[in-house]
Amino acid sequence: MENFDLAREIAGNPLTPAEELRALSQSKDALVREKVAGNPNTSLDTLWKLAIEFPERVLENPVLPLLFLEILDPIAQIPRKTLLKLFSCENCALFYQPLLNPQNRFNMLNVARYNCTHPSILRKLMSDRGENRDLRDAIAGNSSTPAELLVQLASDSDVSVRCNVAGNASTPIPILQQLAKDESYRIRDAIAGNSSTPAELLVQLASDRDVSVRCNVAGNASTPIPILQQLAKDKNYDICRALASNPRTPADLLAQLPSERDISARSNLARNASTPIPILQQLAKDENLEIRQALAGNSSTPAQILAQVASDSASAIIPHNSQSRFCLGICHSVASNRNTSALTLEQLFLIDDDGIRRAIAGNPNIPLEILRQLAKDENLAIRVGIAGNSSTPAQILAQLASDRDVWVRCHVAKNVNTPIPSLQQLAKDENLEIRLALAGNSSTPAQILTRLASDSDDSVRCAVAKNVNTPIPSLQQLAKDENPVVRCAVAKNVNTPIPSLQQLAKDENPVVRDAVARNSSTPTQILARLASDRDVSIRCTIAYKFNTPIPSLQQLAKDENPVVRYAVARNSSIPAQVFAQLASDRDASIRWNIAKNVNTPIPSLQQLAKDENHKIRYAVARNSSIPAQVLAQLASDRDASIRYTIAQNVNTPIPSLQQLAKDENLEIRYAVARNSSIPAQVLAQLASDSYVSIRWNVAKNVNTPIPSLQQLAKDENRKIRYAVARNSSIPAQVLAQLASDSDVLVRRTVAKNVSTPIPSLQQLAKDENPVVRDAVARNSSTPAQVLAQLASDRDVLVRRTIAGNASTPIPILQQLAKDENPVVRDAVAVNSSTPAELLVQLASDSDDSVRCTVARNVRTPVPSLQQLAKDENPVVRDAVAVNSSTPAELLVQLASDSNDSVRVPLLVMSALRFPVCNSWRSILTLILARWRRND
Repeated sequence: MENFDLAREIAGNPLTPAEELRALSQSKDALVREKVAGNPNTSLDTLWKLAIEFPERVLENPVLPLLFLEILDPIAQIPRKTLLKLFSCENCALFYQPLLNPQNRFNMLNVARYNCTHPSILRKLMSDRGENRDLRDAIAGNSSTPAELLVQLASDSDVSVRCNVAGNASTPIPILQQLAKDESYRIRDAIAGNSSTPAELLVQLASDRDVSVRCNVAGNASTPIPILQQLAKDKNYDICRALASNPRTPADLLAQLPSERDISARSNLARNASTPIPILQQLAKDENLEIRQALAGNSSTPAQILAQVASDSASAIIPHNSQSRFCLGICHSVASNRNTSALTLEQLFLIDDDGIRRAIAGNPNIPLEILRQLAKDENLAIRVGIAGNSSTPAQILAQLASDRDVWVRCHVAKNVNTPIPSLQQLAKDENLEIRLALAGNSSTPAQILTRLASDSDDSVRCAVAKNVNTPIPSLQQLAKDENPVVRCAVAKNVNTPIPSLQQLAKDENPVVRDAVARNSSTPTQILARLASDRDVSIRCTIAYKFNTPIPSLQQLAKDENPVVRYAVARNSSIPAQVFAQLASDRDASIRWNIAKNVNTPIPSLQQLAKDENHKIRYAVARNSSIPAQVLAQLASDRDASIRYTIAQNVNTPIPSLQQLAKDENLEIRYAVARNSSIPAQVLAQLASDSYVSIRWNVAKNVNTPIPSLQQLAKDENRKIRYAVARNSSIPAQVLAQLASDSDVLVRRTVAKNVSTPIPSLQQLAKDENPVVRDAVARNSSTPAQVLAQLASDRDVLVRRTIAGNASTPIPILQQLAKDENPVVRDAVAVNSSTPAELLVQLASDSDDSVRCTVARNVRTPVPSLQQLAKDENPVVRDAVAVNSSTPAELLVQLASDSNDSVRVPLLVMSALRFPVCNSWRSILTLILARWRRND
């Protein structure tokens, strides 16, 4: 075992040879490695490696200035990762000047892009090389860039620079508001995709004229649900895909998305954890393998759908088949999914694939018998999975605690179910990673944590300091640790005793004091003391905290630093008197925060509604707590964007809406037309507006009065008549009027409407356009006599629709089952209303695809399945093999099929198809025996 005390002494000795220092740089003890980093005799290559872990100590090494005298271009000698780490420190002046050399341009840009670069370096680069467009572009996109630089870069003449500022999560909100009005769509696009963009800006961008901007708003997890609902009405497929991928899109909205013809949208729906189960069930039948892969990885996919996906994918794993690798990947995802049942995992275990077994090893639903088998597997990754599995029982963990491989033991040390004797055994292990795992395990007993609190390695002590089970005496000991990172971990621990927090609140390191300020267990008297801390960031932390005492908030609201006052303004717990004080603050960004705070008292909102800064009045207009009298006041504001916001507000008084409906600005009238609270008299007024989009919004509003709908149904613009036809409140007389419209889309929409009167459906069934007749055929309200008429339609697609309509009477289905076109007969075979006798008839159809469809139909009678199992076409026989209604004896027969595509999948399929049948193992045995005889 390494003698750490001796190693530390040698590592700190400036006479120690470079070769010995290189060996000590690999020590397990962090303090030894740190002393090597500060030793003036350490070679450059060793220093560059240690600089990744101890950049500040390397920069303090007295030999660096001397070495730089011997090297013409020191920057070129330093590995990229090391260079970036060095520039994350403030005291790297020695490297700064060489970085500015023209030959180091690439490295300079890397430093400017690196998100951990110290802000002081970014300020210097901007000052010395600000004329370089690429440098400004890199700094604009850096999340560490100080706010004042972002403010400066927001007005840059280069679009790409402004675009990076717009996409930067650290950009202040007032700057984002300024950039949201930029004429370049790229900048608005970046704001729409920025995770820090506030809801009110996303609302504004949701109506942007550029589709890519609206698309990014649709995909932004911060977008309010009403805006997502508004965007769901957009016909653009990219917006549909973005909504389908957004985790905040509500389930009812996901169900409405038109995804039938768009693979990307269906794939996003399959991945989305909010997608309703009925849609997931529908997607599980999709032929596209990527969609089944997405379903298999979705954390919300229920067990029965995962079983179905596993069954379909396992059946396609055939030797030398190009899709087999993809299907193996799907099975792997199912095996990894925490919703997969033990039975499905047991069936997937039959597939001979290491990747699937590794996934099963890590699944908490793994059956105990398989778990025991895999714990002895020679594959290291599989044993690691078992060691880390939360379902692994104590006796198997005890067995793995003595595993020959350190990573297996390490995962046992992390497992909260590991028995105490095994943890005690592992605590004696020399390996640092194992001690580190024990220190972080919430089940590690107090006596082991006490021992580890004195460990020579900083990272182990830090892990002990973070552990909620660490005894109080150990936390008190660690609160005095020489390493500030360890003290910081103690300061964050919610169990740290108050005396230790009081001690740490006076720590010389501001990061430690900030951790005390953030600790939810810190008492109010310590928070009150930290409210006067000399460090701005700590005062900011106190200003944000909901439990900061009111006197401290009042004190911080007068802080000389506007950043601190800004933090107070964003605190949801500030009292009314602080609101009133900040509503008169000289800094506009602070008044803006008060204006948008939902807890701001009405008198303060009334005061801010008269503010000379239009952004502040706009924030008041967006405030969801704004009272009616302030809405009425702002409805006459000189700024169009504010009147637009009031026009959108569902709480705006009716007189104000009537006033805004006459506004000279058409965008404002448009907003009134889209307001869901707009009364009938205002809708009637806007139905005669000269602007097409306004009349279009009135036409689709479910509250539009009938006389206005009748008027709009005669509008010269076809889009408006189309909107009327789609209105769910449209009365029968208006539908009848539009059934004779000159536009085919309007007539098609009427033909699809279940409320369309029967005479109009009869008229539309004779329409010259087959698209209209097809819509009538799909309508569930179409009467039998009209369906009978369309069953003889000259267009094959119309007849196919009738054949697939579940409402079609049986006599008509009998007629269509004899249609000359196989597409029509195939639709009859799919129809859920087709009776058994028709399926028997179609089982002898001359067309292969029709017989194949009958073979897949779960309602096909067994005699017909027996007939189709002998079909000359192997595709038909294969369809019988995958039919869940095929009896066991027929599967045994198909196991002897001469075609591989029929018989090979049956081994796995039998297990997956009979999950509740006690005899499935015997069926497998019969199939295997028959197969071996044939081979």
